[in-house]
Amino acid sequence: MFYPIVALTTDELWSRMRAERDRLLLASDRLSLARWADRWATQSEGWRADWTTYRQALRDLPETYAEAGPLAVTWPDPP
Repeated sequence: MFYPIVALTTDELWSRMRAERDRLLLASDRLSLARWADRWATQSEGWRADWTTYRQALRDLPETYAEAGPLAVTWPDPP
């Protein structure tokens, strides 16, 4: 069976990286949205700091790897 190799452009790779980043941010939104404010408030300062740092690292991915390119992205681990 023949499987064609599909080469993605750098723009397509960035687009896929951003889509995954957005998915991870959306998944963690449940911790910081206003409707979850009560849960957020009951957690420790360290817990809140860990999630804030994680979410910021996700938002910073495109800028952090701008020179290295999308294939060099190292995804942050969620707390």
